[in-house]
Amino acid sequence: MIAAVARRLGSGALALLVVGGVLAMAVALSPFGAEPPRPPGMMATWRVPVIGDRLTPGPGAEAGQEFIVPTATGDTFTAAVTRTACSGGITGEVYPPDISIEPDRIVVTFEVDLSLGGECPSNDWVAYKVKLGQDIGDRVIVDGWCLVPEHAADFYCGGGAVRWPTRSGSPAEE
Repeated sequence: MIAAVARRLGSGALALLVVGGVLAMAVALSPFGAEPPRPPGMMATWRVPVIGDRLTPGPGAEAGQEFIVPTATGDTFTAAVTRTACSGGITGEVYPPDISIEPDRIVVTFEVDLSLGGECPSNDWVAYKVKLGQDIGDRVIVDGWCLVPEHAADFYCGGGAVRWPTRSGSPAEE
C-alpha cells in the first residue's frame, strides 16, 4: 500500500506527508497548552480565619475582602495559610491545594514555594480561596499535613487536624 502511494505521489510528497504526520503526533502528545508542572513545595498549614485576622491577600482573595466561612451548603471557603518553616516572616507563594473529598471528611493540603528561608519570626497568614466543587455537607475539613504522623505533634497541628467545624462550631466565635 505504501509503495502504491509513493508511486502515485512521488517520493518527495510521500516524505513530506510522513514528516507532517510525525509532527502532528508530536504536537498531539506534547504538553502545549497544558499547565506546567508545579515546582516542589514546602509544608504549609492552614486554618479557618477568625474575626479580626489580618491576612495577606492571596489567590482568589482580594485585599480587604471578607473571608468566606465554610458552611454545609457551600463549596467555597477562605483558608488562612502559613509556611511552617522559618522564612523571615513571609509565607511566600501558596500553591493550589491538594483536595481529597471522602465520604466523612475533606482533606485539604497546602504547600508553598521552596525558595524562601531566613530568620524565625512567625510568618504571615495568606488568604486563599478554596473551591471544592461540591457542598461540604456534614463532613469535617482537615489539614492534610496534620494527618502525617511525623507532623501530628507539631505546634500547628497540636490541636488536631480538623479545621472545620471549629471547636465552637463557628470561626467567628473563636
